[in-house]
Amino acid sequence: MLEPTPRFDEWEYQQILEKGVRLLVEKKPYQVACILIYATASMILLSTHEDDLEKGNDEDFSEIWCRHLSRPDQDHQESKEALVLTLTFACEKVYEINPELIEVLDQVLRKQQWKVFKRLRQLLYALNPSNQTLPWIREFILEYKDYDKWDYHYEFQLMICEACEHFDIRLLSELERMEIFDAILSGPPKEDFREWMGEGFTEEKFQQRQRNFHRKQLHPFRNLLSGKYKSYFDELESALKDKPLSDDDYMPVGETQSGRVSYQSPRSPDELTKLNDEELLKYINDWQEIHHDKNDWLIEINIEALAGAFQSVFRNTIVANADRLSFWLENYKRIERPIYIRFLIKALQDLVKEHHFEKLEQWIEVCNWVLSHPDIDNREELRQSDELKENPDWRSSRRTVIDFLDACLDKDSNTPINAKDSLAKLLRLLCIQFDWRLDRNKPVILNRDDSLTEALNNIRSLALEKLVNFGFWVHRYLPEDLVPEVTEILEERFKSNAEFPLTKPEYVILGVNFVRVYNLNQKWAIQHKANFFPQKNIVFWLEAFGNYLRFNRPIKQIFVTLNEDFVFALDHLEELETIKPFETRAVNNLGQHLFTYYLWEVFPIKGEESLLERFYEKTAGDHESWVNLFEYVGRSLKNSGKYLENGLIERITAFFDWRFEINEPEELQKFTYWLSADCLDPDWRLNTYLKILDVNQTKNMHLSVELETLNKLLTSHTAQVVDCFAKITDSIDQNGNLYIQVEKAKPILKAGLNSEDSHVQKNAERARENLLGVGRFDFLDID
Repeated sequence: MLEPTPRFDEWEYQQILEKGVRLLVEKKPYQVACILIYATASMILLSTHEDDLEKGNDEDFSEIWCRHLSRPDQDHQESKEALVLTLTFACEKVYEINPELIEVLDQVLRKQQWKVFKRLRQLLYALNPSNQTLPWIREFILEYKDYDKWDYHYEFQLMICEACEHFDIRLLSELERMEIFDAILSGPPKEDFREWMGEGFTEEKFQQRQRNFHRKQLHPFRNLLSGKYKSYFDELESALKDKPLSDDDYMPVGETQSGRVSYQSPRSPDELTKLNDEELLKYINDWQEIHHDKNDWLIEINIEALAGAFQSVFRNTIVANADRLSFWLENYKRIERPIYIRFLIKALQDLVKEHHFEKLEQWIEVCNWVLSHPDIDNREELRQSDELKENPDWRSSRRTVIDFLDACLDKDSNTPINAKDSLAKLLRLLCIQFDWRLDRNKPVILNRDDSLTEALNNIRSLALEKLVNFGFWVHRYLPEDLVPEVTEILEERFKSNAEFPLTKPEYVILGVNFVRVYNLNQKWAIQHKANFFPQKNIVFWLEAFGNYLRFNRPIKQIFVTLNEDFVFALDHLEELETIKPFETRAVNNLGQHLFTYYLWEVFPIKGEESLLERFYEKTAGDHESWVNLFEYVGRSLKNSGKYLENGLIERITAFFDWRFEINEPEELQKFTYWLSADCLDPDWRLNTYLKILDVNQTKNMHLSVELETLNKLLTSHTAQVVDCFAKITDSIDQNGNLYIQVEKAKPILKAGLNSEDSHVQKNAERARENLLGVGRFDFLDID
């Protein structure tokens, strides 16, 4: 059974989520929600067997381990339940605090494979029925194909109930309702019930099952029932009035009393401490009687728990005794199971973090010995494990060596610089040795859609990142050092005749870290740029440059070095799109980089030298890229504060004029954040918004944000604000989905109606008439 767990105790993890993450949610709900979405998806992915993944279904059994998405079932929460509860909280806060991001959040949730995300969307729609969520609710209801077969699950029926109550007959047409109700009444399948009951099947029992099924399936739609359907449902309700239905009746499983399996060492650390070193060595080599506690089957006595107890003894007792420590540093090769070496290195890692470096060279020698055991070619018919004497698997211990290295290179550890050569030797071994997953193309299960996560979960590719970290560790002591250890190892990896050629995950790391290598040794990085971004191998170039774009901000100094790669990217946009997205498409990242270089006057806005104009020409058939870049510019301006230098503003307005001349409606509808940007002149913003409204009917999902901005500018720019609002309402009868919030519209109308300027008054009156004309009588009493 695969069961991923956080690197904390259950209670600590719950406290981190409740007292740490939830505070972050209050400040940045959307950003935290995205992080939690991917964390949840990764957690489920890790707990799913590869055979089940290949089937492509969405079953995650979340209705068992997280029965309610928004509240715990009991005081003790397992880590995965606590994670989902926090995710739900974050998503609810997006609806509350950032309504302009609801649609974006919904798209992120839709991209996830697992059932828990469908349940979460249905819960969010149930809690927030509105004109925005109405089409999404209808989509769920109309695409559901099992009305005649299966009982609804909890969130689905809750969504139906709330939607029926909120929207009434607007939810479904009469024909749609009839099709659903007839489907319900045609079920459940008799043969399925017969097979389930076996010899106990009778017609009477089936009829009882049928009536219970009909009642339960019709119950969420009770507000929409009429005619024969309502009569039949009322009859069922009357017959079963002593058993009223509640939301919890739609739970697939009832509450159960259970516990989490815990691991226990056969001997406690105190008992192990009483053994002398030879006895302790013999004991960990020989013990293998894995079993459950006879008094509590939820307690498993196993080798991993014994290894943990050994780590505790080593850390707390052996290290403090010079003679005992010498014994283990001289005899560690006699340890026959790699798991104990792994836990021993974890203890050494803790010592590094606590600044104990007296025996550092000997500890590094232990790590070197671990790396003398190569990663093995896994054969499925041969069981391999780090708990075995025969067929030992050293992969986990090799991974722990990287963790030890990481602790040494951490800025807070203050590892002495005289360890430089020894650490470099460790890194070289990690960077050049065989890696089964990489060299046999065996992807890690975790987040297979995210190439960086894949790279960080393979030993040799992760070692490349630690190699760059090593360079910056050296620079903390020797700022002028060119760190030849880093460049020599990289050159060894770049060789065409390398024993193990570079793989895609390694190119991901190289692309992400190119800027850092450039900062370590600028001249060398420029000379070897083609090794980082090999245009002759498009597959590797895409991983390297695509992830460079994704994880690095534009840097003016580096553009000259990478200019030909930006041109190459423009010539291979279709291939760039094949990179699996994380939060943004690689093409969108490319556009953002090029726009920034235009702002810095690296090239002009138009003409032969303009890579920005070429980007727009190359994406002419993909207006989504235009829309995303236009919105990105607006968001950047909104976050830029109140002041920008005049040269930047001139180039920004020139960019807008160009895009306005193109007049792509979907692009201009993303003016929302431009309008909110305090760094731009308010007169320009409002006059530009008026121009957009003149040529483009408002269909903007962000109208609420725009009205908020108009209210902020109302006092100082009353005439323009009222004019903008009037033009917004001019299209309200052609756009039934346009919803104008009363509390944001009334101040504008009131200011216009009370203005001494007759032109402003006329605009306000026109706006009110437009609203009243579509039945918005809540604007009738404004004077």
